[in-house]
Amino acid sequence: MHVAMSVQAQSGSVADLEQISEMTGLTASAEAVSPDCAFSDLYQVYLCGPTAQRQRAPADPSARAAAISELIGEDGALFIPDSFNQRIMVFSAITGDLLDQAFIELDEVATGTVIHAILSSSETVLISDQTRNVVHEYRLDGEYLGVFAPAGGADTAIMQNIRGIALRPNGHLLVSVAGGGNADSIAEFDLNGNFVGNFVGNASGGLASPFDVYERPNVDWLVSSINSNQVLNYQWATGAPIGIFAPISSFPQQIHEIGNGNILVGNFSGTPGVYEFESDGTPVGVYNPEGISNYRGVFELPNGNILTATSGGVFEIDREGNLVETKFTGQSRFIQFVALRPDSVFADRFEVD
Repeated sequence: MHVAMSVQAQSGSVADLEQISEMTGLTASAEAVSPDCAFSDLYQVYLCGPTAQRQRAPADPSARAAAISELIGEDGALFIPDSFNQRIMVFSAITGDLLDQAFIELDEVATGTVIHAILSSSETVLISDQTRNVVHEYRLDGEYLGVFAPAGGADTAIMQNIRGIALRPNGHLLVSVAGGGNADSIAEFDLNGNFVGNFVGNASGGLASPFDVYERPNVDWLVSSINSNQVLNYQWATGAPIGIFAPISSFPQQIHEIGNGNILVGNFSGTPGVYEFESDGTPVGVYNPEGISNYRGVFELPNGNILTATSGGVFEIDREGNLVETKFTGQSRFIQFVALRPDSVFADRFEVD
């Protein structure tokens, strides 16, 4: 797959460059467009860091209050990273509307390309960073606590080019690892961020460049494998391979189970769209409204429509292939449902009018 991508990239097509950018978390270019570009022998293109000034949103107390109210309410809310402006946004889990575009402003020095933000078992926010090769930890009030995993800081022998993350029932963190000395694995970290080994072994079951890891409780784990164009499944208790859940066009990213047990997958390229499968992997449909592409995050709203996050924004779409509403414009990543426990140690720290 890497060889094929390198050959294709030499053509300089926009599609090829977009796909390499997505795989690496950097901007692929046929030329060195800035001093921070480095030529990649693997992809035969230049890989560049950010070349434009990120935008810091002004503080909006009313937006923050609305987000907090949803997070500590019975309906919960949605975290979606804005990977260009390095922030975590909060959206309504009911309507999909943007509540706070800068709920957590990420540390500009420490942070690279963020993919996924989840709540830890101690109710801090864990954020995967594709290009810094670490999982950051923040308090819900925005205080940066530092690198959570690997404990002690980045170690490319453990993980490099990371994407989706999840918690096991015991609170251990699972991380999708695509590169470095531990490539093509799902790494596991304990409650203190110490590496305890791989939950899914290197290339186990044909795993090749994982992008997300998703639990179906007491059933299995689903893992999107972009270099094999598949969603694979693994035993719930052990991480041992089961088989292929479903083939998919070319670049499956986030996985999400809906109320009836069907599975949604955001597919970035090839035949892009939100793919839907029955619980056994039987195809149901592909939803790709005109004007939307590069699908990443997926979530089903209570009205039955789908909220999807792409390289262009956050959109509500329906299963007839219509764009219902644009919720946000900008680089958006995985969508994570978050709800604080009724006895949350953080709930009493937030004052909501």
